[in-house]
Amino acid sequence: MESAKFTFKAQEVLELAAQTARGFKNQEIDISHLILAMLSIDQSIAVTILEKIGVDISISFKHNERN
Repeated sequence: MESAKFTFKAQEVLELAAQTARGFKNQEIDISHLILAMLSIDQSIAVTILEKIGVDISISFKHNERN
């Protein structure tokens, strides 16, 4: 996969997802790693959209940390 073809934000998400996967001792990046990465980036469009529909992101992170 050529990461140079992705936007800077997409590259950032992929790197954070890879770090998250490694942190959970996973060899592959899956959707949960990508979602966590998208939610952890400042000024993320994912966070903006979820906040507009009333999702409390801090609760989502707490729930995921327990699972």
